[in-house]
Amino acid sequence: MTPEASPFDSAIAELECQVVKLQTALETLKQLRSGGTYTATAASITSGARPGDADVQHDSFFGMTIGDAARKYLSMVKTTKSTAEIAEALERGGLKHSSKDFNTTLRSILGPREEFVRVNKDWGLTEWYPGMRKDKKAKSKAMEPETPIVAAPLSKKGPKGREPSAPIQTPNEEGLDPKAHSQIAVLKAFRPNTPLSLKDISEATGLPYRSSSKAVFKLVNAGKLRKLDVGKYEMISDASSQSAA
Repeated sequence: MTPEASPFDSAIAELECQVVKLQTALETLKQLRSGGTYTATAASITSGARPGDADVQHDSFFGMTIGDAARKYLSMVKTTKSTAEIAEALERGGLKHSSKDFNTTLRSILGPREEFVRVNKDWGLTEWYPGMRKDKKAKSKAMEPETPIVAAPLSKKGPKGREPSAPIQTPNEEGLDPKAHSQIAVLKAFRPNTPLSLKDISEATGLPYRSSSKAVFKLVNAGKLRKLDVGKYEMISDASSQSAA
């Protein structure tokens, strides 16, 4: 049974990194004083590199999705990182993507996922902050729009003249076949006022480009997505669709 994550883990990891840097710097200065050579390993640590960053190999994130690769990287370094730092590490670790603005794509993917949390302007893992994880879930639940419950129509079949109620769907998924998993995955990749290209959608969902593109076209025809002039797509809210009607 793994021990529960502590809110002090991140601070302890940060201090341990500082201790390693100071110890290495001290040994380097002693070597220089005695006429020794200046090693490349000492230089890399005293310049600010962390042990986790040194563990990133050319294929550490090869074949992974952006979200899974970011989670693996943060687990390796055990400290918060900025969007630019994560993007640089993922590319250095062999992650393949076709985004022209990888930082923007990365932010749009990490934001909706519950395993990531914003710490000031950096990204961390929610498992490092148990209290913050609860607050985030409570906040996201409070922001969810209420979906009206529609009673099932009366029928001669079933007990007391009623048929079992159909499962309640979120507003963006209404009218979709519950088996249309690719379309539902595409809808969940969108955030309000954040247009995405077909390549961004494929990377965010982990679906093949052809499958995600086919799902996008179906959602456009169903009135769930709107194509913009810049070659990107945005989600159509219920309020917009009703006003257009």
